[in-house]
Amino acid sequence: TNDEIRRCLCEIIGWDKIIKDLKGKIIHKVKYGELISVRFPETTQDEKFVRVQCATNRTFALPVPSHVTTARQAVALTYHQDNPEDYAPEVRT
Repeated sequence: TNDEIRRCLCEIIGWDKIIKDLKGKIIHKVKYGELISVRFPETTQDEKFVRVQCATNRTFALPVPSHVTTARQAVALTYHQDNPEDYAPEVRT
């Protein structure tokens, strides 16, 4: 029930394994991220995450609001941009 403990466990276990084991669904995919829906055992509804990879090839899954419908919108929100059209980097670092 503690979100910080859940986050730590998810990083230890690995997001790829968690998403596979919990039968997570890829909602939308672009070259720089995937919007994924996952239902954790103790919850009654799906939660959304954007799965991204950093420059060191580590995979992260960041929580996003339930109203998000595209991976681009999800990634834009992680950069505090409400309009996904504003997110158009030439290079990501």
